[in-house]
Amino acid sequence: MNKGKRMGRRRFHPAMALGIVLLICLLILLVGLVVMLLWNHVLSPVLEIKQVTYWQAVGILVLCKILFGGIRGGSHKHKRYKGQWQSKWMDMNEEDRHAFKSKWDDYCEKRQR
Repeated sequence: MNKGKRMGRRRFHPAMALGIVLLICLLILLVGLVVMLLWNHVLSPVLEIKQVTYWQAVGILVLCKILFGGIRGGSHKHKRYKGQWQSKWMDMNEEDRHAFKSKWDDYCEKRQR
């Protein structure tokens, strides 16, 4: 067995982390440019509103992320448990499924209040 690698895992490389950080920064810059261009070429003529600068477009992008997308991280932990819940659901009989659905509906109603 190779000492540098565990089964199924790769070693951490600082250069790879730096590359990922740079890629994310480049993506943010590019998306900010797209928002600015779309705002200035679509919304300005149609709604007759003022054009925005690049940094204002990035600010609009961040504001939209906070308001509409939340500020959660991108870990998506729920995907990890999807298969586990599917197997539990398949193992339930109809009565158990019905009881679970009614409890879930009650929970959702309480959260909406």
